[in-house]
Amino acid sequence: MAHPGARERRNAQKGWLSRSATTLYFALWYLLSIGHSVTGKQLTNALPLPWSVAAAQIVVGALFAVCLWLTGLRTPPTGTLGGMARDRPTHLTLSPLPDP
Repeated sequence: MAHPGARERRNAQKGWLSRSATTLYFALWYLLSIGHSVTGKQLTNALPLPWSVAAAQIVVGALFAVCLWLTGLRTPPTGTLGGMARDRPTHLTLSPLPDP
């Protein structure tokens, strides 16, 4: 028979590890976000074509996602055109308005 407090200690340890992993993931995301912002700013300063830089970033990201889908490392998103049409008003509401 296991010690009565062993289960509680194991659960407490799992909780601590889970919180540590979550904190590490947030820190990693934050640092990578800073690096992405700084690199984007440097690129835009070197090549003053912000629309072209943004379009290139979207293309590279899309190619990366397609490669992950084709290799099976990630499953492609599921959805229908009807669902996209149904959600269109929400997308339009959340998009920024152009400057006057």
